[in-house]
Amino acid sequence: MRPDPWHGHVPAPVGSVDLRVDLATWSRVLADIFDFSARERAGALLVRARPASDPDVLIGLSWMTVPDEYVIATKGGLAYDGRFNLRVAEAAAQSNCGALIVHAHPGDGPPAPSTTDAEYGAAFLDFMRRRRPDAVHGLLVVADDTITGVAVSPLGARRVERLVAAGIPTREWTAARRPPARIAEDDRQLLAIGAHAQARLAGATVAVIGNSGGGSHVTQQLIHAGVGTLVVVDADVASETNLRRLVGQVHADIDVTPKVEIAIRTAKAVRPSVAVEAYAENFPSSDTIRALRRADVIVGCVDGWDARDDLNTFALSHRIPYVDIGAAVARPTDGLGVRVGGQVAVVTPDGACMRCMGLVTDANVDASREGRRGYADDVPEPQVVSINGTLASEAVTATLMLLAGDDRVARYRRYAYPPGKLVEVEASRSQECSSCRSAELGCASDPPPPGPTANTSNPRPAWPRRLLPMVRRIFH
Repeated sequence: MRPDPWHGHVPAPVGSVDLRVDLATWSRVLADIFDFSARERAGALLVRARPASDPDVLIGLSWMTVPDEYVIATKGGLAYDGRFNLRVAEAAAQSNCGALIVHAHPGDGPPAPSTTDAEYGAAFLDFMRRRRPDAVHGLLVVADDTITGVAVSPLGARRVERLVAAGIPTREWTAARRPPARIAEDDRQLLAIGAHAQARLAGATVAVIGNSGGGSHVTQQLIHAGVGTLVVVDADVASETNLRRLVGQVHADIDVTPKVEIAIRTAKAVRPSVAVEAYAENFPSSDTIRALRRADVIVGCVDGWDARDDLNTFALSHRIPYVDIGAAVARPTDGLGVRVGGQVAVVTPDGACMRCMGLVTDANVDASREGRRGYADDVPEPQVVSINGTLASEAVTATLMLLAGDDRVARYRRYAYPPGKLVEVEASRSQECSSCRSAELGCASDPPPPGPTANTSNPRPAWPRRLLPMVRRIFH
């Protein structure tokens, strides 16, 4: 049984919850709470939660620093003037959300809150639960790569099991150190991506939407790579025309086997340790929404722009990296063979989304919803299995890099054949983007400090010089 880190001042947690926040906001948090130049620092992270329908996830929205004049100097832990609680309650009411008090205890291993931390934390929870009883409130202490936290809702207290700062790079903090993965030393993938990335992959959940032309390549490669859990969503049954492009399909599957069942069969044959959750239905259904909320990365291999728009907005709202692939193959004409245009897009909440990139527009979404795109009127779109494989391989590589916390992931690349090249395209978040606004991105409570902003496509934290050695250790 775990010892009580809150010294009896906070309700004992039953169950756990994950906290997800965009990298730009979390960079501001780290810059504040790891600044010990004068005294211990803290603040409140405003959080959105749905404890009844989605009890396992908290979404961090914005950050409020405890003003210096409110900090009370103590030798035993974090303490501050109660007037800050009132400011937090007012901001939470305005945003219809809850709040977590966050501060840092640098070092290795799960941080241990002091008695003072627990006493002042309990007073904060009591105040916020009286002011906003329907919201989720909590306490969080952050160390170099671990956390100790509790989130209290009307349904009870839960331990903060994991914190994910979603962006490029994506980082995570956990409530306990994970044991190293048992991997053969001569594993060629381990030699390529390293033990950390391999362990993250083995514990990760990746959702693939669409298990046909491109998606079947993605699911097969993720199974071979050794993903922990694979969520596969596709409502269709394998057809005769799918034989030319659905990897893993056999002739006996025609008009009989759901496409998601082919992914299950592949996992059983190749790597039985991979858990496959199959949903033979379309996103967004209630079951697929619940499944995707738990994903570490979502890969979209869909036909319609309306489906892409739904996935783009969902991923932004839940602070989950989203990788999208698509290709349009032109029909051959006299003197011209195969011609392809496509994209590999990586959407994270700290950069441009698919609407910001100009890939998703109201016009193409409306056209898809009206049945004028994709397989409208039973007119098939041209596809080539090798082109699907090219883009799918790029999507899997991007997924591996995101899970590894690599900061070299390209956000948007266009594909053209001929000549068969992927060209990186600069893309920045648009202040007018409806998807980013609906996901409540960039809604900072404090004036933004110098450094990462919602306008940058790949923000880099502008850390105070005295913090750089610590920050390098945390992020690397």
